[in-house]
Amino acid sequence: MNYHSVKIVSEYSSRKSFPNTRNTSSPLKRLFQMVLIKRECYVNDLWEIVGHETVSTRLNDRSKFKRAIDWLLKRLVALDVVAFSEHLGMQIMPDSFKIIRMPNIIIGLLKYCADKPTILVYGNLDVEEASFKDGWVTDPFVMSEQGNYLYGRGVALDKGPLMCWLNAVQAYRDAGLRLPLNIVFLIESMAHCGSLGLETVLQQRISFFREVSCVVIAGRRWQSNTTPCIIYGLRVASIAELYMRHFPI
Repeated sequence: MNYHSVKIVSEYSSRKSFPNTRNTSSPLKRLFQMVLIKRECYVNDLWEIVGHETVSTRLNDRSKFKRAIDWLLKRLVALDVVAFSEHLGMQIMPDSFKIIRMPNIIIGLLKYCADKPTILVYGNLDVEEASFKDGWVTDPFVMSEQGNYLYGRGVALDKGPLMCWLNAVQAYRDAGLRLPLNIVFLIESMAHCGSLGLETVLQQRISFFREVSCVVIAGRRWQSNTTPCIIYGLRVASIAELYMRHFPI
């Protein structure tokens, strides 16, 4: 699996039974069946969100973010998530010192039961720049399906993993099941610009995160077609200076 594509894995569709689900009415089997039934809906949603050219490093072209944020807000509300967008503030362009508005951040709360654990799902809508000169053979912002693979900017990183969480919530709803936990969504659009303004919003809206037990980063690729990657550490930059001195022998 490469950086720009994700393989459509549907191994369960070719099996007569689901793993560890001898009972035909088991919740897990109903959940997998619903995922297979709604596959095209998931792909269509991903196609739509990839079509929004949310490149945060394009400082002069931030207007496209509003449409993407509005689309995602409607998608969250349809899942009974109490969601809203928060103004991040203004950004000063380094070359012209022009002041521009940063894209809003989305905060959403899906709470079923007070005695269940609460996880924070962090994701981002913005993606890195992409063009044909980078080696793309198809339009990076028009998702295409070739064989068992989907190609598009954000499919395997950023947007794709984020949509998996929304699809999981949708699958539970469609199967008539209740999620075994509560979820707080935190979705920004400045991840590729140093997450400017994120810390301020977290401090101002700290009440939404007080009950969070753990944080899941919805932005990583799978290790292989069947092995997910679970982030449990921190990504940091380590800077050191090395001085060498020559002593004559």
